[in-house]
Amino acid sequence: MQEYGETVGQRKSVGEWLCGYAESRQPFDEIKHRHTLKEVGDVAEGRYDWKIEYGQKGIVLH
Repeated sequence: MQEYGETVGQRKSVGEWLCGYAESRQPFDEIKHRHTLKEVGDVAEGRYDWKIEYGQKGIVLH
């Protein structure tokens, strides 16, 4: 999402599109739909950046 959107709003739009595409391939129930959209929003806002950086350095968090 970071490569296709410069702002948080643009990244959220990309993520929502990806969720819609995934759901068109295999429908989600309502709970999974809401959870997936929330996770996409969190990624777009950078809430997982620290985890990604650690993973790229070879540190695995459980």
